[in-house]
Amino acid sequence: MGLRLEEYPDTEAFFDKVPVQNAGENIVIRPYRHQPKAELVTYLKEPLMITQKAYYVFAHYIIAHLPGQISEDEGQTWLTAKQYYQRHADVIELSGAEVRKISLEQAGKTSLEEEPWDTPGVIWA
Repeated sequence: MGLRLEEYPDTEAFFDKVPVQNAGENIVIRPYRHQPKAELVTYLKEPLMITQKAYYVFAHYIIAHLPGQISEDEGQTWLTAKQYYQRHADVIELSGAEVRKISLEQAGKTSLEEEPWDTPGVIWA
């Protein structure tokens, strides 16, 4: 997922202003190829619903608090914070109980061997 940062041609200035301290477990925000963009990624192949919701909420929070737009398709299309929220409202608006229930169901069907636990450069919390 890419963030197009209209007012931050220097990505270092952007990272100084990111309104969060910690993106969360298994979610990384980093510069995007030395361009005025950032990349928000998760290395999980099959993230549980609890991680998906955290990812969508975090991405929306970032784009809502910084000027710019967000892309989920390598920059082919760009969405405003409102458009992004509307696209993922079904997940973002799930209650904590609903997210936990879905995640527990998914966890029973997911093999940990399929996940990239030894991804270079990633520290797992």
